[in-house]
Amino acid sequence: LLTISLGVIFVQLLSTYPLYMRRTYGLAENRIGSVLAVNTLMIVFLEMPLVHWLSRFAPGRIVAWGALFFGASFPLLPLGRSFGFAALCMAVLTVGEMLTLPMLATLIANRAPASSVGRFQGMFSLAFTVAFVIGPLLGTWVYGSWSAEANHSRYICPGKTPGRIEVTPRTSHEKRWRSNAPLRQSSWLHARPAAVDKG
Repeated sequence: LLTISLGVIFVQLLSTYPLYMRRTYGLAENRIGSVLAVNTLMIVFLEMPLVHWLSRFAPGRIVAWGALFFGASFPLLPLGRSFGFAALCMAVLTVGEMLTLPMLATLIANRAPASSVGRFQGMFSLAFTVAFVIGPLLGTWVYGSWSAEANHSRYICPGKTPGRIEVTPRTSHEKRWRSNAPLRQSSWLHARPAAVDKG
């Protein structure tokens, strides 16, 4: 379950994370790519030295700290809106990734019986496969249901509760705002062209 949970969080980098960066942070595609590049660069230059240094510690404790960093990176995102803050959150996520994923495989291998190491590693790979299947579906459902845009649309888009405001786009440059509460109709709404005196 821990592996599936971590995999579901990790796969959001490929599904809802770019969408959130575009809609909420307002970053262009190239800037989103630069944020994701922080993950790649840290993995390339830091993961192997870090894993070598951490090999002296208990894998279970390292996995626990990594899961904490991993899980905390996404709740930090709503606290900022800048490119630098997005890169910082990505660095936090990458630290969690480097602490968790290599050590998780080691932890599973150490806890598996000598005759069942391959079976345990196969279950580990299967858990990540399941996470990569359900992760995008679960992530997009949560984002579509509970994101700021979804909550905003519940009160701004068509609703039948009195007092709510309804936005109905008419053209690309015009929106019609109207309230469900009865309004006094102004005379100019029913104004008609005056009759032309032909005499």
